[in-house]
Amino acid sequence: MMKKKFKGDKDRLARAYGIFCLASGILTVLLPFALEFIGSYAEALFGIWLTMGVVVLTFCSQSLNKKSSGS
Repeated sequence: MMKKKFKGDKDRLARAYGIFCLASGILTVLLPFALEFIGSYAEALFGIWLTMGVVVLTFCSQSLNKKSSGS
């Protein structure tokens, strides 16, 4: 099994993942209240947020890796 090492800007990668984790954590804390007041729409929005966030972070980390490995 071949290990891939990230060669890009690790500070920018850490910042992107940190912001996503912080926002996801805040939304997780707020989810029960949103479910009480809004209903099942809050659950759908939470699922969409997590799914889209993971997809965006995947592409973001790949683009950060490509920028530095090309130079």
